[in-house]
Amino acid sequence: MTQYDPRQPVPDPGQAVITYLLHAGAKAPTIHFAKERSTPHYRVYGMKYEDVTGRQRYCLCFLTRHEPGLFLVEQLVQRPVEAELYTRSGQIVGTQTVFPVIESRQ
Repeated sequence: MTQYDPRQPVPDPGQAVITYLLHAGAKAPTIHFAKERSTPHYRVYGMKYEDVTGRQRYCLCFLTRHEPGLFLVEQLVQRPVEAELYTRSGQIVGTQTVFPVIESRQ
């Protein structure tokens, strides 16, 4: 298997995701593609994997097609979580769904 630099565009979007997750600390045998959605220039993958500490992780991986046929991972976002919103006195006033960014290229 050819090793790719996770910061460089590659022709196979699936390989780009796997390489990126391995670079981020995922255990190779635990990487699973849950869902995929695509347009001609973008792809989104729902991923499940176990990191080197043994924790189960879920994320969305966003890819952009740059040069003809080459994809680059732009951002990894963990599954959504509910953040609680508080007043300055410590009273909860509501919740907000947030998507924690694992890493972004911007």
